Amino acid sequence: MEFNRSQRVELQNALEKTFSVFELRKILSNEFDIDLSAIIIANNKAEIFFEVVNYMQSRGELIKLFEAAINDKPKNSLLLKIKEEKKILKRNTDDDFTNTTDSNFEKHSPEAMINHKNDFIDIEVRNKRLDERQFQVCKIVEPYGAHGTGFLISADLIMTNFHVISNLYNKKYEKEKIHCLFDYKVLLDLDTDTEKISLGTKYDLHENWLVDKDEGLDYAIIRLKDAIGEEPICEKNKRKRGWIKLKEKVEVKIGDQLMIVQHPAGGPLKLGVDMEAVTKITDSVVHYSTNTIGGSSGSPCFDKNLKITALHCAGPKDNDCVLRGIKNQGKRMSVICEKMIKNGYGYIIDGNPYNAVLSTDTIDKIKVGWENIDESIQKVKKLLSTKEK
Repeated sequence: MEFNRSQRVELQNALEKTFSVFELRKILSNEFDIDLSAIIIANNKAEIFFEVVNYMQSRGELIKLFEAAINDKPKNSLLLKIKEEKKILKRNTDDDFTNTTDSNFEKHSPEAMINHKNDFIDIEVRNKRLDERQFQVCKIVEPYGAHGTGFLISADLIMTNFHVISNLYNKKYEKEKIHCLFDYKVLLDLDTDTEKISLGTKYDLHENWLVDKDEGLDYAIIRLKDAIGEEPICEKNKRKRGWIKLKEKVEVKIGDQLMIVQHPAGGPLKLGVDMEAVTKITDSVVHYSTNTIGGSSGSPCFDKNLKITALHCAGPKDNDCVLRGIKNQGKRMSVICEKMIKNGYGYIIDGNPYNAVLSTDTIDKIKVGWENIDESIQKVKKLLSTKEK
């Protein structure tokens, strides 16, 4: 059972009015073994409670935080109101477990490939590819608390869902109101085994921010003001940030593993994994059971080799839909690439030689230039044809 956006806001306000920062720190420490100062850098009380709610939501433990809060303040009217709305009852942990001892359990061989779809993974290869991806995915922050996810597909280009930027497209606010937040994630200090949130770095959009879109396929390509893919990740990490290379042909099969790098609930960067995720494939849509929540729209979906296969765009509306077997959905990247080529943006796709040496601004000028030349040639041909007659 999850909190939707309005319920998270209500819970945040209730917690902020009910608890001091010290009391919140005590709950996190005693119930979750979390050091507040290690995960939150903010000083303002409202910001602290906002970040904590998002952090616990991204960990899938917001319900547990609520239960801990109402156990601490069982008569608080604000918390009781939320409890009634959500119909959250205290769990009886004794009922969560059953005796699974089987005296007839047979001895097995110490080696067995139980599921041949779940191949062994080369740790070094997986870790290096995943390490690249974490720097290429961003949180898209809109006004009024809205958010989504996006990812670099070129030095200065980001792909996301069209519905994530539809309000900007429809001019409900100016481009200065939206920004892309990279490196917003939880860091781990190996020496002390403590976690701390990196608040990340904000990047603004280019004056001509919209490059390509398709509302049916629910994708949009937007341009940043700076070509950050060519720049070092940070002062301590001089490696170039890079970007995710798109492929025209990507094979997806039923039962495939699927990973989603995302900003669920607008919180720090997370990885959703399901070893047998893909349940259905249509002409343009992949259906899968990998977990997402609000804020994950526009996330890249990867196969077991961290190759992009789909653009996450939708999920079940409610628990009833889940019970009826409705899965999360993503638009197939091969279909999006076909549309990009048709729209004249095939040069962005991996394998085009221009993409390696020219900026997207220069390429757009070249493309427009060739279109003008072609138009002129057609006019000359028409003129010559008229004279011959």
